[in-house]
Parts: sequence; C-alpha cells; structure tokens
Amino acid sequence: MEETLALEIEKKINGIASVSDNIPGVIIIHQLPNLNLMYMSQMGLKLLGKEWDEIKVLNFEDFQSRFFNEEDAKKNIPKIVGLLETNTDAPVSYFQQVRTSKTHDWDWYMCAVKVLLRDSENSPNLIITVAMQIDPQNYFTAKAAQLLEENEFLKNHYHDFAKLTKREKEILGLMASGKSAVQIADTLFISEATAETHRKNIKRKIKLSSPNDLYMYTHAFNLI
Repeated sequence: MEETLALEIEKKINGIASVSDNIPGVIIIHQLPNLNLMYMSQMGLKLLGKEWDEIKVLNFEDFQSRFFNEEDAKKNIPKIVGLLETNTDAPVSYFQQVRTSKTHDWDWYMCAVKVLLRDSENSPNLIITVAMQIDPQNYFTAKAAQLLEENEFLKNHYHDFAKLTKREKEILGLMASGKSAVQIADTLFISEATAETHRKNIKRKIKLSSPNDLYMYTHAFNLI
C-alpha cells in the first residue's frame, strides 16, 4: 500500500514538474501531515535564489519564518487547515507577503491552494499551492498594505472601542465626518455642552490623541 502511494506521489509531482515552466506562477507542493516540502518550481527557486537541495531540508516552520510574513500566516494557515478539515477539493485563495531574505522588501503574491492527492482512505496527502506575484505598481499592492494596517489597528483597539456606548459610537462617526460639537448637537438634537462632554469621554475611552488616530478608527471600524 505504501509503495503504491509513493508511486502515486512521484507521478503527481512529475506531472506538475513537466508543465510548471508554462505556468505564470510559483508552484509549491507540501505533504501532510507535517507539511514537508516535496516540490518547488524553478521560478520559485530562482526568486528565492536557492537550489532545491537547500530548500527541501527545511521544515515547515523554518520555511515559513524565513520567507513569509508571520502576520499573514496567522490568518492564512487556519484557512488552509479549514480546507483540509472539510475534506473537499475546493481551492482556498489568499494574499501573502514574501521576501527572499530579511534585508529585502516584502513582495505581494496572490495564492491558491488545493488538495492534489489523497491516500487510499481518501485523506489529503499532497497539497499544491500556486503563487503569482502582484506588480508592485498595481493599485492593489498599496490597498492591501492599508487593509493590513487597518486590520492590525482594529485588533489592537477593539477592546477600547467596545467600551463606547451606542450613542458614543454614533458621535464618533460624526466626529469622523468632520463635524464639530455644535454640528453634532444640531444633528442629534442635544445641547452643545452635552455633545462636548461626549467628545471628551470618547477621546478618553479610546485614547484618541491625534487626527491620525481618528482616521484609523474611521476606516478600521467603518464609521462612515
């Protein structure tokens, strides 16, 4: 049985390798359950400036920490695990930042991963990932970086934001729209003094100290 699976693995990998030069992306094959590296296309090896013998000896953790953004991995790996747990062949797509060394800048990749081979018990054995680099001049690159920053801000400030009452969140949204205490009072039919008191309480609760803080709250929490 193991010999048959080994032959199937070799057949799958050789089949992918035979066409990999025609695919406009990096191809990586991992084997479960330990996510051992089984194959990387020449495009990937060239981008990393490595030979296959240097790459294949890395365990999954070392491979990830050396070349991939750890914050991305925290979000992406659960999605991949979810794919395997549902035991379907549907692909999972995600964005990933990659760099060839710690002295290089991050490059953005659009990735898709799916099950490539199952064993005799129908459990996933090989998974294949295709990663295509996104042009750094592309609008998405800047947008993705912004979204990551906002997501990180949301995680770090959600506890403070949750302290606000429903009315305070409403007023924070009006502040984000650029409305003054007088304008907020007119909009909500409250006194200017009450509006100003709300503003002061909001700033204290969420530690709002600069226009940039307000900008980040506005976009991270979709206030307007």
